[in-house]
Amino acid sequence: MKGLLLFSVVFICGCLWSQDIRLTVQTGHAATINKVEFSPNDQLIATAGADHKIVLWDVLTGKQFGVLLGHEKAVTEVKFLADGNQIVSSSLDSTLKIWDISSQKRITTYRFSYPLGGFQLRPEHNQLAVIGERVEIIDLSTGNRKPFEFKAQHLFTAVDFTQDGDLLAFGGEKEQFSYLIDLKENTLFRKSVTSAKDIRFYKNNTVMYTTAEGRLIESCLKHDKRKSASTDWMLNTINAIEVNNETIFAANSIGEINLYRRNKRWKTGGMFKMKRSKIKDIDLSHDGRYLAVVGDNRTVIVWDIKAKEVVKSMKGSVQQINDIDFSRDGAFLTVAYNNGALRRTNLISNQSVTNSLRSSSNILTTFSGYTLEKIERENADTIVFKGFYRINSLVYEGSFDQIKPIEVKWSLSDNMLIMKKVKNTSAHIDQYISDLKNEIIHSERYFLNPDLLQTENDSIHIRAEVKGSTLRIVNTRSSDLMHEIETGHADVVTSVAINPVYHFVATAGWDGMIRFWDIESGDLLTIYGAFGNGQFVYLDSEGYYFASKDALDGIGFKVGGRLYSFEQFDLKYNRPDIVAKSLPYFNEAYISAYYDAYKKRLSKLNLEEDQLGMIEQLPQLHFKKRLIEQKNMDLLELEITATDEEHELSTLHLRVNGVPEFSRFGKKIDGKKHKEVVQVRLNPGNNQIQLYATNEKGISSYKESFEIESHQKRSKSEVFLVAIGVSDYEQEQYNLRYARKDAEDFAQFFKFDKGLFNRVNIKLLTDDEVKRDNVAAIKEFAAQAKENDVFILFAAGHGVLNANLDYYFAAHDMDFLNPEEKGIPYELFEEILDESKSRKKVMFLDACHSGEIDKEEVIEQVVTDEDGEELIFRSGDRSVVNKYDINSFDLSRSLFVDMRLNNGSTVVSSAGGAEFAIEGDKWNNGVFTYCLLNGLRDKKADLNGDKVIMLSEIQKYVQNQVIKRTNGRQTPTSRVENLKNDFRIL
Repeated sequence: MKGLLLFSVVFICGCLWSQDIRLTVQTGHAATINKVEFSPNDQLIATAGADHKIVLWDVLTGKQFGVLLGHEKAVTEVKFLADGNQIVSSSLDSTLKIWDISSQKRITTYRFSYPLGGFQLRPEHNQLAVIGERVEIIDLSTGNRKPFEFKAQHLFTAVDFTQDGDLLAFGGEKEQFSYLIDLKENTLFRKSVTSAKDIRFYKNNTVMYTTAEGRLIESCLKHDKRKSASTDWMLNTINAIEVNNETIFAANSIGEINLYRRNKRWKTGGMFKMKRSKIKDIDLSHDGRYLAVVGDNRTVIVWDIKAKEVVKSMKGSVQQINDIDFSRDGAFLTVAYNNGALRRTNLISNQSVTNSLRSSSNILTTFSGYTLEKIERENADTIVFKGFYRINSLVYEGSFDQIKPIEVKWSLSDNMLIMKKVKNTSAHIDQYISDLKNEIIHSERYFLNPDLLQTENDSIHIRAEVKGSTLRIVNTRSSDLMHEIETGHADVVTSVAINPVYHFVATAGWDGMIRFWDIESGDLLTIYGAFGNGQFVYLDSEGYYFASKDALDGIGFKVGGRLYSFEQFDLKYNRPDIVAKSLPYFNEAYISAYYDAYKKRLSKLNLEEDQLGMIEQLPQLHFKKRLIEQKNMDLLELEITATDEEHELSTLHLRVNGVPEFSRFGKKIDGKKHKEVVQVRLNPGNNQIQLYATNEKGISSYKESFEIESHQKRSKSEVFLVAIGVSDYEQEQYNLRYARKDAEDFAQFFKFDKGLFNRVNIKLLTDDEVKRDNVAAIKEFAAQAKENDVFILFAAGHGVLNANLDYYFAAHDMDFLNPEEKGIPYELFEEILDESKSRKKVMFLDACHSGEIDKEEVIEQVVTDEDGEELIFRSGDRSVVNKYDINSFDLSRSLFVDMRLNNGSTVVSSAGGAEFAIEGDKWNNGVFTYCLLNGLRDKKADLNGDKVIMLSEIQKYVQNQVIKRTNGRQTPTSRVENLKNDFRIL
């Protein structure tokens, strides 16, 4: 049975390789999003960015579906054609492009002699009106173009047709006049003395809405009547509008969407309010249920109009890169970002240090910020950057009223930033401010340093330079041009660097990606994404990837027009060994270790590499979902149908935020068709739902995944805490000093309600209470925890291995030479966690060998204290040590997500499987528990300073502190992790 359950996982990834399978990474936009549009069936959202990209988002999963690349400047409009299979886009690069969504390739390009400010589709005519410095109508059937004589003073940026397509209105945010043309009569119907940021006709063709500066204007075309509403601040402009039968939605520059009732004299209908950011565009879904919002926060927000709640928040990972550089030994890569962030990565170990320049308050962040312009120099433990502090212009979008040069010293030893203002010696900055006063506006690219686009290395006699998007590699000895390469960056290339030791060139740009190029061949070695807080992903040309575990949620696969999460194909395409072969800084030992780790991963699943082949027939799973209408909207009803034409069905799996709804082994089903209705209680806020079925052969259907937001009132959760600690044993020679105290201290910390939880329920077992039957009885306590409660299991004491190297937690009455008889097997802890319905459950295990071990890769050893220190190891007589310098099992755990069936818990172990857990007087606790409590009590585990401690934060804090305090002798790890649900601990 166990083998079958593990074996079933393979076919989540190993199926239908004959289909077109494409890897997609959640890069998102690296700059402001200008436009947003729902597809005709509301299943996709398209966004147009200032970073030259069009991003397609899958509404069901909330993930990036694809990226359309080809524009050379900011994209100003994007719209789906009526069939939903094609997209049209316009850009300041003077082109209009039509794209095929399935292949994500360009079909047609129309070129103009001026930048394009946008376009609008003409209903029922297969035509569109294109606006910029002039206005043209293009017939998409014939390609014929009809120009008009109107000429913009700056740029036309707003346009709309009436529903019958007979009237065309257009204008611009910097234009003095707006125009209305009668296309049937080919005459000017009206000319208005007003600018226009957005124009919308109401469906009866008689009412037109226009945003002009800080006003929303309604114009009745029949009676020439007007009425308007204004913002409460003259610099707060209305940037976008949408209209339905009841409501006018007006989005402004400070993150607000005001709702006006159309038939009630514009009586306010409330407000959608987000964090302070400028909204650039909004769009209503075709079913009228949702409103998509985009702007300068690079995020797609989807509102439920009826509930007035956010149901989706979609954002990629990348940030604009201004400069990159390699250390002299070639092992480190430093990255300087346009938003003041910085990063240094060890290319071989993939360990990163990150930091960021931040304003002191959220308000200051809205109106000011930092830019790191250049990596000035690098010493042994200090990196110096040049940059500037900028105060945003309140009048000219994307401009800066003040620019103050700065120098930043980054101390790598303590990750501290020291910033000082420096005297402005740049005529470039002076000219920018002077031009701004004269209303000559420069884009932010004005500050990109052209010196960063050329570099030389005398030791290998190479010069690398970038012109536009082209990389040139030159031999400086002979002056011969070795390679001229089109880099393929989606946005402007900002920096080029040469690795002096491993002999490759790297280019980086505002698309947030770094590309490595082989000097000898000119080939692309890899595309490297340096994301977030030390996350990374390598991509190769064959679709294989190498990524940190916390970056995997940003990876997806497209199959037959559907988007699936990384788990579907991870076993086949997550191949660090294959990716590492193309990277010169990984030697054969690393490549071999990565391959061994990959094989070890398959071994844990009882699989062989040749089993990841093509499967001709998969079980099929379909579902319909609906929220049951009730007061709190916390119940989801799923109508599930599973079928298999060839084999009997076996199990149905349903997970919510990574936690199984039925059990970790799934729900038993049979027959070749199974249909049932399941009601799932949701957690407040976002819920990630995953469904799949397996057949009798262990073959799995695709995992169907989607996200759903529950708008139920956020009531306080209860905490169910079990604390177990044993210091006194019947065999007194094994007594410990602090294990009981660890459990008592941990329980005491949670005993007093901090206001976060509605109630704290505590079950404390110490010393002679800790016997197998008493621990087994905890299942009844665990079963009381509901879906939104927090369940915590803590245990401190001896961790013991038996003769077969199976793990036992030492009970008070256990015979240490025969732990099987009365010891507490790890599986019992799993059963306790199984019993809890909680979707926020974690276990902390402070004992020797508490991490998982591979019996094939360890040997037994004798336990001794080191250097005569007064330290006690929480182990029995039998201990183990790794056989090899590189343990493939441990490496596999660090590289790959555990695909085995689990109960959705995270189990944090105080030590690796071949390590000891230490206690001592210097901590008055076990060192793991000491660091755990220290991080919670003093809020030191609040790593991002948001006054909230998440499970991931306490994990990182404890790991770093234990390693530091034990000089590397003890390294906390995780037996299992739920990467789908990072919840609040404190």
